Amino acid sequence: MHARLLFLTPRLGLLLLLLAWLAGCAVAPPTPRPAPEPVGLEPLADDVAFRTQQVALLLPLSGRLAAAGEAVLEGVSAAHFSLPPAQRGELRIYDTGERPEATWQQYQQAVGDGATLVIGPLDRAAVDDLARRDSLSVPVIALNRSTLPGPYPRGLHQYALSPEDEASQVALRAAQQGLFDAVIMASRDELGERIVDAFSARYRQLGGTIRDVQFYVPGGVDFRDTIVSGLEVIDPLPTHRQRADAHRMEPEEIETLVARLDWMDIALDENWMENPNIIRLMRGGITAEELSEQLMSAVTEPEVETQMQRLERLDNPPPRRQDVDMVFLVGDTRQARLIRPQLRYYHAGNLPVLSTSQVYSGRPDARADADLDDIIFADMPWLVDPNHAARLDWLEDLSPSAQQRRRLVGLGHDALMLGWEIDRLNLHTEQSFAGLTGRLCLDDQGWIRRELSFGQFRRGVPQPARTPPQGFYQPFEGQP
Repeated sequence: MHARLLFLTPRLGLLLLLLAWLAGCAVAPPTPRPAPEPVGLEPLADDVAFRTQQVALLLPLSGRLAAAGEAVLEGVSAAHFSLPPAQRGELRIYDTGERPEATWQQYQQAVGDGATLVIGPLDRAAVDDLARRDSLSVPVIALNRSTLPGPYPRGLHQYALSPEDEASQVALRAAQQGLFDAVIMASRDELGERIVDAFSARYRQLGGTIRDVQFYVPGGVDFRDTIVSGLEVIDPLPTHRQRADAHRMEPEEIETLVARLDWMDIALDENWMENPNIIRLMRGGITAEELSEQLMSAVTEPEVETQMQRLERLDNPPPRRQDVDMVFLVGDTRQARLIRPQLRYYHAGNLPVLSTSQVYSGRPDARADADLDDIIFADMPWLVDPNHAARLDWLEDLSPSAQQRRRLVGLGHDALMLGWEIDRLNLHTEQSFAGLTGRLCLDDQGWIRRELSFGQFRRGVPQPARTPPQGFYQPFEGQP
């Protein structure tokens, strides 16, 4: 019973925060039953004093980003109520809606209301608005990264779930595994191209070679052309269209064909056209061409199936290029579930496949993800480790909407915890902070960098991937 009460505390706290926001006032959260110690946190350095804060949350709780803002808020609430009561401070919520141009005004209002830390905004255009300012009197942990070049105002800390950062760390992971010759298979869209560019730049910097890049149409289901071209597979099977073209017959050829068939239990001889079954088909309106297709189907489909089965039993797989030792797969969960088994079909199943968090929905589904087995991907520690303390303590208490956006929940959780760690990270840039989203450090331009964990699908469920041997390449240096 006591444990269940602990699970309920963040949800009730979130409700209280939202009610207070609707009422237009701040809320000092009540003191619930004792909560567990913060998850995965390291103690503050001795030379950084702990201070109770008034935190202003600049989040979109209306408009197109409302669901994302609410997921972040649930993460903030979970972090807030995991702290000892004396350290929680006060939270105030400011709805940024769809008005990035109002960000500066809301920031000033929060400062005037007594905020000692601002978390948000989430919209990139709103972060740009803050990045243009000469100075910020109260530190900000923005939840996205500005598109503007630095330098940035002092006090602006940019914390983003950057797919480019993930791609760079996948490149580093590949180098750590000794994989230096890659073929890239990526969705042909703006995000896919950004990920490809980031991976390629870092991979080449580490000494890797991109042997080929194949872009595919995101909505497709047949990735044969992508795989055959990228891996230069000599395809032993013709396509369905090629088979159909090869099997197309002229009507006068049907007699020769029928003479060799024992089709529909019909005894066929030189008088086959007088057979009552054939006559019945003809009277039913079937044309010679349609009859040809039916007859050919009767003899060709078993042959094709036998060929496919024989292919799968081949001791020597079809020839493919031998200068490749990995595939970097860029695509979402649906695309990865289709591409991975097709790689196996074309006997590229022995090639390591690495990817970003795109391939994982964030929610375990062993049946649906069975085809993803062996894929190694970069993601948040609490999503790749089924025994992570946060998942055991309060994950199931999230709302259904937040359950679908667990990465944003982690973003909100760590943003609040960073509020108490940011002084230490500013003073000691060589130190890091272990959060739900990764091991976090601060670089010299105020960007919060994440060292991600790596998961690997086993029986359709992500598990922590084995750590590669450490050699020349260091595991994390805060590079983009």
